Formats: sequence, C-alpha cells, structure tokens
Amino acid sequence: MDLTEQFYDLIGEPGETGDTFATFHTPGHHETDTETIGGGQTGFNFQFGHFVVGAEGSFIGNGSTAGGKFYAFQENELFLITEGQNVTAETDFGLRRMVETTWNGFVGGHIGFCWNRLLFYGTGGAAFTDAHFSSWGKADTSFFGFVGDGLGTSQPATDAPHNRTVVGPRQGQSFIGEIVSRKMHTQGDVLTGWYGGVGTDYKLTDIVSVGVEYKHIDWGDVTEHQMEGGGPVFPRNANLDLTADQVVFKVNILVGPIGH
Repeated sequence: MDLTEQFYDLIGEPGETGDTFATFHTPGHHETDTETIGGGQTGFNFQFGHFVVGAEGSFIGNGSTAGGKFYAFQENELFLITEGQNVTAETDFGLRRMVETTWNGFVGGHIGFCWNRLLFYGTGGAAFTDAHFSSWGKADTSFFGFVGDGLGTSQPATDAPHNRTVVGPRQGQSFIGEIVSRKMHTQGDVLTGWYGGVGTDYKLTDIVSVGVEYKHIDWGDVTEHQMEGGGPVFPRNANLDLTADQVVFKVNILVGPIGH
C-alpha cells in the first residue's frame, strides 16, 4: 500500500482539522570530489608581434561523483473519530542523492603575450558537461493506537501535541501496522556554463610546446524534478549547482606556418 495515499486517507483534505502529516525538508549539502582527468584539444593561433590570439576546443574525460545522505524521524498524532481511537504514526525517513559527471567539453578563445619561447595567456568561453542525478528515498511508518485518548475518555484529546520527538508508542498503545514506501529517480542533463583561466606554454622546438593551464568552470544550476507524485512525505525537487577547478598539463603539436 502506498504511504502517501494512506496519509491522505487519514488526514483528509488540506485545511481540515487534523491535517498534520509527516513532511521532510532535506537540507542543502556541499561536497568536493578530486579526480584525475585526461583528454585532447585542437585550435589555432595568430601572432602579431609579441601578442597571440586564438581559439580552441577541448574534450576531457572526468569521472567525478559526489553525494549525500539525510535521515530524520517524526512522530505525529492522527486524530480519527473511529471507535474513539487516537492513532500515532512514527516515520523513519532516509534519503540518498548522488551526482556523477563523465565528460567535460570546452569551446573558447585565448589572448596572450609571448616573450622568447614563453607564452602567457588568459582563456575563456563556453563549458559543457553531462550530469547524472540519482535519488533514493524510503519512509518506514509504524502505526500505534489505543481505545480512547489515553486520558480516560472516549474522544480524541484536543490538546495533544501534533509533533512529538519521543521514539516508540505511548503507554497503552498497541501496534496496528506498518507501511514502507520507496521512491527512486534518475535524471540526466547536459549542462552549459562558462569557464575562465590562465596558462603558460613553453616551446621546446618549433613544433612542440608544453604548458600548464588553470580553469575555473561554472555550469550553473538546474532543478531536478525528482519525486513526481511524491505527496507530502518525499521532497519533490532538488537544486543542483555544479562548479569545478581544473589544472591541466598540456603537450602541443604545432602544424602549418604557425609552427615555423
């Protein structure tokens, strides 16, 4: 049986008396992952005296993974006018999220200043990456109840707390049943953002150069609609913000008249 439907059946329509239910709001999570990357690039340069301008494109394999876990517990009174029973619902909630990227692509340009065999430059342009988002959620709810309200009367207590933190049934309550609900969602997106950085190249020969480059990349954010139809228990959406800092060591082969 579906936990969401059960809660709706018990509490009635929103706005009615007793419309308390378990709702979990997962906090934000930040995580940094460090991975070795590798790839290739192509482009061209034009030199005007000591100044160099050019354009380039590159593709990098990047197996980065980051994730987070969230656990919470709630206990709620569900006031039912059915045989004078007051029902307590205890929900253990767990949520796990993971984001994975497998490649990065860049298209942009650079401008620099050369001195003898050294080239110092700044670079920037558009950045692309794949983002695979996965989410697993589980809510395990146990129901406890007793005849009367526990205060010696046959009607539900109007002053009973709606949210309590004590784990386990109150004295006199008996176990009614258990409902376990699970939600799983996966989604893939190609994110588009920007990058900017600096670098230096050194010409070993007329056709071979080596260099190092630093880039900061921001792919922006995207809203993942992860729990369609999740009801009040499971979070519906998650916001993903993805950035990276890369240090790349390069070996360049210069062809054509630019290499002479």
